Amino acid sequence: MSKCGGDCREAGGGKANAMSRVILSLGSNIEPRVEHVEMMLDGVRRILDQPIRTSRLMETEPVEVASKQPWFMNVIVSGGYEKDAHMLLGECEALERRLGRTGKGARQPRSADVDILVYGKHIVREEHLVIPHPGIRTRRYCLTGIVDVEPALSIPGVGGTAGMILSESDERLEGQVIRFVSP
Repeated sequence: MSKCGGDCREAGGGKANAMSRVILSLGSNIEPRVEHVEMMLDGVRRILDQPIRTSRLMETEPVEVASKQPWFMNVIVSGGYEKDAHMLLGECEALERRLGRTGKGARQPRSADVDILVYGKHIVREEHLVIPHPGIRTRRYCLTGIVDVEPALSIPGVGGTAGMILSESDERLEGQVIRFVSP
């Protein structure tokens, strides 16, 4: 079985390393939001290998949701991972369930949301797993957090670093509000 699990390819060709650098987005918009993010961070530290890097804590306005919702607390995390992308997805979903998340994809308020933004140089296009995450270019907090944790990373299949994408952003992306929260 390939490193990413199913229908995938490594951008730029070449052989995958034993450990892939992954970037995850953690978020909660159900109180206590900060505590939920802290619990997700604790769980992610058990999943990912060192070095683990964490972005600044961000309070963000909900984007791409079905109805008016409370603001999110978000953090972006990078770390190493040796198993395939499907195993990572399973571990992320199990973490969400442990923290009270029920259902996926409903775009409703949630206590725990863990998204795989980047999985090494891999591009995955499957029904239940798309990497890089489809919202990576349309969510300012994702790009801002990636700049915090992996500023030189070229996002596979997207064409550039998060900083480059931010510098070329349009009004929609620039209009998304981020408030940085002191620890």
